[in-house]
Amino acid sequence: MTELAFQLRYDITKNISGEFHLWFHPSGNAPDGEGFNNYKNWAGPTTFIESAFAEFRHEYCLPNEFGGPIKGKLQVGKFRNLAYGIAPTGVDRVTSDYGLFHESNSQSRITGIQYLTNWNQFKANFAVFNGWSLSTGQRYGGRPAGIRYLRQNQMNIDDNNNKALSTRLAYAPCLINGLEVGVTGYHQRLSNNDMAAFNSMMGRNPGTKGNRLGNPTDNNREWRTGFDLDYKYDRFQFQSQYFWGQVADVKANWWYVMGGYNLKQFNTEFYLRYAKAQYDQTAYPDINASAAWDRSELTPLIIYTIHPQVKIYLEYYFIYLDKPSGYNGNTNNNYGFAELILFY
Repeated sequence: MTELAFQLRYDITKNISGEFHLWFHPSGNAPDGEGFNNYKNWAGPTTFIESAFAEFRHEYCLPNEFGGPIKGKLQVGKFRNLAYGIAPTGVDRVTSDYGLFHESNSQSRITGIQYLTNWNQFKANFAVFNGWSLSTGQRYGGRPAGIRYLRQNQMNIDDNNNKALSTRLAYAPCLINGLEVGVTGYHQRLSNNDMAAFNSMMGRNPGTKGNRLGNPTDNNREWRTGFDLDYKYDRFQFQSQYFWGQVADVKANWWYVMGGYNLKQFNTEFYLRYAKAQYDQTAYPDINASAAWDRSELTPLIIYTIHPQVKIYLEYYFIYLDKPSGYNGNTNNNYGFAELILFY
């Protein structure tokens, strides 16, 4: 067991509430030694606050001929970012926020302010928050092979030099029941620590095999934009996201497609997802520069419903790396994930 979560919500009034999530990771107390070191404290501090926020709800009543009421929520604190692509949360969640696409683009939780609106078939969500950091850590499938990932990491400190903006606009057409399409965007400034991490894991520092002189960048901007699509029809579901953008001076794109089928008589849902990440940079034959290697991922997922508010999630990640010529080391970095969730 790697994680226990306690979640509390308190409704102060009809339109004001507070929410608090405390997570505990027994893996943080795992012993040293072979078989433990690769995953010890993999989920972060042994105890940490996953979410803590206040929510203020309101409704503007428009006449029916103008599409009915506009419903809005203002959230302040630490919470999941619902203004950036499809957020894997709630009772309709399919995947976790692990895996190639989500690790590369979003760590879900942010510390800041977000405003969520819903009018008729339209949604418009906006967020201002402490920007994510770039991590050089070898997470999940990076162990024990030592594969590095150009991935986002949560940033809980209040740093005015590292603020980020994101937005998502979505539309669910009346003529196609079960379809929602969205467009999204994100921008932030990279900190000095981010730049150091980027130059290290992308092989831009002197001494990298294949790039002995090095070519570090000082471009400290990061942006991404893209679109998403989610379609549910009877027992079938199709979901996809495609993002493109630039991290420092490297252009990149990330995408996935996923299909699923619900075996209702067995309370079981099956999904299969294929994801890919491509970086417009030379791939050097150095394990310390492996964040720049293009990669893809195939993930079978199973959701078993014990009760409408109790579900088990099982995922396994088969990861394929485009190794550069000249590298013959270990790249075995497949891994799995299991989670039991109680909804309320």
